Amino acid sequence: MIMSMGWQVKLFLLTVLIGIIFGIVYDIIKTMRKIFAHSNIIIQIEDFIYWIVISSAMFLIMLNKNSGQIRGFCIGGTLLGMLLYSILLSRFVVKSLVSIVNFVAKIILNVLRITAYPIRILIKILAGPSKFILNYIFGMGCLIKKYLYISNQYAKIKGKRSLNNLKIIFKKI
Repeated sequence: MIMSMGWQVKLFLLTVLIGIIFGIVYDIIKTMRKIFAHSNIIIQIEDFIYWIVISSAMFLIMLNKNSGQIRGFCIGGTLLGMLLYSILLSRFVVKSLVSIVNFVAKIILNVLRITAYPIRILIKILAGPSKFILNYIFGMGCLIKKYLYISNQYAKIKGKRSLNNLKIIFKKI
Protein backbone atom coordinates (compact mmCIF):
# COMPACT_ATOMS: atom_id res chain seq x y z
CA MET A 1 0.00 0.00 0.00
CA ILE A 2 1.45 3.33 -1.00
CA MET A 3 1.21 6.00 1.65
CA SER A 4 1.37 9.72 1.08
CA MET A 5 4.16 11.72 2.64
CA GLY A 6 1.66 13.47 4.95
CA TRP A 7 0.37 10.11 6.21
CA GLN A 8 3.92 8.91 6.86
CA VAL A 9 4.71 12.07 8.86
CA LYS A 10 1.51 11.60 10.92
CA LEU A 11 2.43 7.96 11.50
CA PHE A 12 5.95 8.94 12.54
CA LEU A 13 4.63 11.53 15.02
CA LEU A 14 2.13 8.96 16.32
CA THR A 15 4.92 6.47 16.94
CA VAL A 16 6.97 9.17 18.73
CA LEU A 17 3.94 9.82 20.96
CA ILE A 18 3.54 6.08 21.53
CA GLY A 19 7.22 5.91 22.53
CA ILE A 20 6.61 8.65 25.09
CA ILE A 21 3.62 6.71 26.45
CA PHE A 22 5.74 3.55 26.68
CA GLY A 23 8.32 5.56 28.64
CA ILE A 24 5.66 6.82 31.04
CA VAL A 25 4.45 3.26 31.61
CA TYR A 26 8.00 2.15 32.37
CA ASP A 27 8.42 5.06 34.78
CA ILE A 28 5.31 3.93 36.62
CA ILE A 29 6.93 0.51 36.97
CA LYS A 30 10.17 2.17 38.20
CA THR A 31 8.16 4.18 40.72
CA MET A 32 6.57 1.03 42.09
CA ARG A 33 10.06 -0.46 42.42
CA LYS A 34 11.20 2.56 44.43
CA ILE A 35 8.20 2.39 46.73
CA PHE A 36 8.04 -1.39 47.20
CA ALA A 37 11.23 -3.44 47.39
CA HIS A 38 11.62 -5.92 44.53
CA SER A 39 14.00 -8.83 44.22
CA ASN A 40 16.08 -9.19 41.08
CA ILE A 41 13.95 -12.07 39.83
CA ILE A 42 10.75 -10.03 40.16
CA ILE A 43 12.41 -7.12 38.34
CA GLN A 44 13.41 -9.42 35.48
CA ILE A 45 9.89 -10.84 35.27
CA GLU A 46 8.37 -7.34 35.28
CA ASP A 47 10.72 -6.23 32.51
CA PHE A 48 9.95 -9.32 30.46
CA ILE A 49 6.19 -8.76 30.80
CA TYR A 50 6.65 -5.06 29.99
CA TRP A 51 8.49 -5.81 26.74
CA ILE A 52 5.99 -8.49 25.74
CA VAL A 53 3.12 -6.03 26.26
CA ILE A 54 4.98 -3.22 24.48
CA SER A 55 5.85 -5.48 21.53
CA SER A 56 2.27 -6.66 21.27
CA ALA A 57 0.95 -3.10 21.44
CA MET A 58 3.42 -1.99 18.78
CA PHE A 59 2.38 -4.89 16.55
CA LEU A 60 -1.30 -4.00 16.95
CA ILE A 61 -0.59 -0.35 16.16
CA MET A 62 1.37 -1.31 13.05
CA LEU A 63 -1.41 -3.66 12.02
CA ASN A 64 -4.08 -1.03 12.53
CA LYS A 65 -2.36 2.08 11.21
CA ASN A 66 0.10 0.64 8.69
CA SER A 67 -1.72 -2.42 7.30
CA GLY A 68 0.69 -4.71 9.14
CA GLN A 69 3.77 -3.38 7.33
CA ILE A 70 6.79 -2.95 9.48
CA ARG A 71 8.49 0.28 8.56
CA GLY A 72 11.78 1.41 9.97
CA PHE A 73 10.62 4.95 10.63
CA CYS A 74 7.82 3.57 12.85
CA ILE A 75 10.24 1.63 15.01
CA GLY A 76 12.66 4.55 14.93
CA GLY A 77 9.89 6.95 15.94
CA THR A 78 8.97 4.76 18.90
CA LEU A 79 12.59 4.52 20.01
CA LEU A 80 13.05 8.26 19.50
CA GLY A 81 9.96 8.97 21.64
CA MET A 82 11.23 6.69 24.41
CA LEU A 83 14.69 8.27 24.23
CA LEU A 84 13.38 11.85 24.27
CA TYR A 85 11.11 11.10 27.18
CA SER A 86 13.91 9.35 29.05
CA ILE A 87 16.31 12.26 28.59
CA LEU A 88 13.91 15.16 29.10
CA LEU A 89 11.13 14.11 31.47
CA SER A 90 11.82 10.77 33.12
CA ARG A 91 13.61 12.06 36.26
CA PHE A 92 10.93 14.63 36.97
CA VAL A 93 8.07 12.20 36.41
CA VAL A 94 9.57 9.54 38.69
CA LYS A 95 10.29 12.08 41.45
CA SER A 96 6.79 13.53 41.19
CA LEU A 97 5.14 10.10 41.17
CA VAL A 98 7.13 9.02 44.24
CA SER A 99 6.27 12.26 46.06
CA ILE A 100 2.58 11.94 45.09
CA VAL A 101 2.43 8.35 46.33
CA ASN A 102 4.22 9.29 49.57
CA PHE A 103 1.85 12.25 50.07
CA VAL A 104 -1.21 10.05 49.54
CA ALA A 105 0.25 7.41 51.89
CA LYS A 106 0.77 10.07 54.59
CA ILE A 107 -2.81 11.27 54.17
CA ILE A 108 -4.14 7.72 54.45
CA LEU A 109 -2.00 7.05 57.55
CA ASN A 110 -3.20 10.27 59.19
CA VAL A 111 -6.82 9.41 58.45
CA LEU A 112 -6.29 5.96 59.93
CA ARG A 113 -4.65 7.47 63.04
CA ILE A 114 -7.52 9.91 63.47
CA THR A 115 -10.16 7.20 63.09
CA ALA A 116 -8.25 4.79 65.34
CA TYR A 117 -7.83 7.34 68.15
CA PRO A 118 -11.27 6.74 69.72
CA ILE A 119 -10.67 3.01 69.54
CA ARG A 120 -7.32 3.39 71.34
CA ILE A 121 -8.96 5.50 74.06
CA LEU A 122 -11.71 2.89 74.46
CA ILE A 123 -9.10 0.15 74.77
CA LYS A 124 -7.25 2.16 77.46
CA ILE A 125 -10.50 2.72 79.36
CA LEU A 126 -11.45 -0.95 79.20
CA ALA A 127 -7.91 -2.17 79.95
CA GLY A 128 -8.26 -1.89 83.73
CA PRO A 129 -11.50 -3.85 84.15
CA SER A 130 -10.49 -6.34 81.49
CA LYS A 131 -7.19 -7.02 83.26
CA PHE A 132 -9.09 -7.63 86.48
CA ILE A 133 -11.54 -9.96 84.73
CA LEU A 134 -8.77 -11.80 82.91
CA ASN A 135 -6.74 -12.21 86.11
CA TYR A 136 -9.85 -13.50 87.88
CA ILE A 137 -10.60 -15.94 85.07
CA PHE A 138 -6.98 -17.04 84.92
CA GLY A 139 -6.92 -17.50 88.71
CA MET A 140 -10.12 -19.52 88.54
CA GLY A 141 -8.64 -21.55 85.72
CA CYS A 142 -5.56 -22.35 87.79
CA LEU A 143 -7.74 -23.24 90.76
CA ILE A 144 -9.94 -25.49 88.62
CA LYS A 145 -6.87 -27.09 87.11
CA LYS A 146 -5.49 -27.75 90.60
CA TYR A 147 -8.75 -29.35 91.76
CA LEU A 148 -9.00 -31.41 88.60
CA TYR A 149 -5.46 -32.64 89.12
CA ILE A 150 -6.22 -33.56 92.73
CA SER A 151 -9.48 -35.28 91.79
CA ASN A 152 -7.74 -37.13 88.96
CA GLN A 153 -5.14 -38.42 91.43
CA TYR A 154 -7.92 -39.42 93.79
CA ALA A 155 -9.72 -41.18 90.94
CA LYS A 156 -6.53 -43.07 90.07
CA ILE A 157 -6.09 -44.16 93.69
CA LYS A 158 -9.75 -45.11 93.93
CA GLY A 159 -9.49 -46.97 90.63
CA LYS A 160 -6.52 -48.99 91.86
CA ARG A 161 -8.37 -49.90 95.07
CA SER A 162 -11.42 -51.01 93.16
CA LEU A 163 -9.27 -53.15 90.86
CA ASN A 164 -7.63 -54.74 93.87
CA ASN A 165 -11.06 -55.34 95.43
CA LEU A 166 -12.27 -56.95 92.19
CA LYS A 167 -9.22 -59.22 92.10
CA ILE A 168 -9.87 -60.30 95.68
CA ILE A 169 -13.53 -60.99 94.93
CA PHE A 170 -12.68 -63.06 91.84
CA LYS A 171 -10.09 -65.06 93.77
CA LYS A 172 -12.68 -65.97 96.37
CA ILE A 173 -15.08 -67.21 93.73
